[in-house]
Amino acid sequence: LDIIAGNEWNDTLRQQFEKANPMCRHSYKDMRMMLQDIKNNSALRNELHGVDIMTATPPCFGRTVLREENGIDPSQVFKDDDLFRLQLELVQLLQPKRVLSEMTPPNDHFSSDHKEVIHKLTKLGYAVTVTDRFPSDLCGDAQHRDRWILVARFKLPGITMQPFSLENACQGRSMSASQILDPPSQVPAACWITEHDWQQVFP
Repeated sequence: LDIIAGNEWNDTLRQQFEKANPMCRHSYKDMRMMLQDIKNNSALRNELHGVDIMTATPPCFGRTVLREENGIDPSQVFKDDDLFRLQLELVQLLQPKRVLSEMTPPNDHFSSDHKEVIHKLTKLGYAVTVTDRFPSDLCGDAQHRDRWILVARFKLPGITMQPFSLENACQGRSMSASQILDPPSQVPAACWITEHDWQQVFP
C-alpha cells in the first residue's frame, strides 16, 4: 500500500508514522487540520479524491464503558469526541472507494453516533458492513479487546456488491500473551497476589 496522507496528534507516534512511511506526502497533527486543508486546497482535494482506502480510528475516551467504571459522568464531553463524526466530512469530500472505521463497541450510554455514522455512509452511496464486537487479537493485537469495526465500500452503478464478512476476511489467530509479558522473575514482588489476598477475592 502507498500511504499518501495521515494524521496523528501524538508527536512521537506521528514521527514513527512518518519514519515508517517516508513516501507519505501529507502528514497532519490533527484530523481537523487535515480537513481544513482539504477544504481550502482544491489541488490537495483532487489528489486525495477517490483513494482506494480511507481509515479512521478516532479517540474513544468519550464512548468507552470505562467511563462508568471510572466514575465519569456520561454527560461529560471530551475534546476529541467530534472526530468520530468528523470522518464523515472527509468521506463526503474525498469519496474514497473503501472506508475502514474503528471505535469501541456501542453501549447503553453511547450508541446513537455509531448508528449515525452507518446511516450517513449509506446515504453517501456506500455498502456498509458492521461488526459490533470484533475480537482485535484475531487481526494481530497482542491482547484481546472488543472493537466496533465498520467496512464501507462505494457502490458503482450496475455492479452488484458481493457480501462481505470481516470474520472470513481476517482468518487470524491469537498470539500467545507470553510475547508481551515480563518474565516472572522480573515481576516486582508488590505485583504478586498473596495467598491471603487470593482468599479475600475467592473465599
